[in-house]
Amino acid sequence: MIVTASNSITPILTPSNVGSTTQIICDVSVPTDVDTDLVTERPDIAFIRGGVAKAPENNQFTLDVIELPKNHLLACMTETALLGLERRVLAHERAIERVLGAKTGSLCIV
Repeated sequence: MIVTASNSITPILTPSNVGSTTQIICDVSVPTDVDTDLVTERPDIAFIRGGVAKAPENNQFTLDVIELPKNHLLACMTETALLGLERRVLAHERAIERVLGAKTGSLCIV
């Protein structure tokens, strides 16, 4: 099993550097760390994509900086939006409020 979480802008897992015994790849990087050739050449590997969350159907979310599948958002953005909509206040948000003198809800939901 390979778990990858890099900040590379190009795929780092290719057919030439993934061993024949690899059965699962969990990729939480955005953009993906898995080369499309690896997916094509190794149908025996289960690929688990993380780092993104699927939105309800018929929503058109787009980002100009990165290409994501239709109706998908970056997981970190989704978490922030849901916490803001839920009005949940976490300890680190209270610390930010004290330092900045601003409510985090106005910082999180833009």
